[in-house]
Amino acid sequence: MLMLSPMALGFLIISLLMPEATHLEQLFIAATLATTGIAVTAQVFAGLGRTHSREAQIVFRAPEWDDVLGLVALTIITGIALTGESEIGRTVGRAALFFICAFGLGPYFLRFLTGLLLKRLATNDTQVETRNDSTHSSP
Repeated sequence: MLMLSPMALGFLIISLLMPEATHLEQLFIAATLATTGIAVTAQVFAGLGRTHSREAQIVFRAPEWDDVLGLVALTIITGIALTGESEIGRTVGRAALFFICAFGLGPYFLRFLTGLLLKRLATNDTQVETRNDSTHSSP
């Protein structure tokens, strides 16, 4: 729940800087501030040549769930802004279903697709070799 601190702080600052904004607008801006800048951090580690270090791996893995929670919060706030209703349960349920499918079924699906691709490539290589043999053979 590390995202709550930057979101609360962002909301407080936006409330002070933009008092004319609605609470929904302030929440939206605060939620966008709650996402981490992992891409910038990755570039710093890459520049130092330390992307595979233990420290880098810890830094890269820590914000994953925090970013997920931030995106779910942003989705909920966007839904409220668009429809005027809160569908927190539905949004959280969809996010959970996505992760269950991605991490539970994803590896099996990826193996299946990789197998199909390898079979296709093997078939194409065989067909190319057969064509080359027939074009180079003399009558």
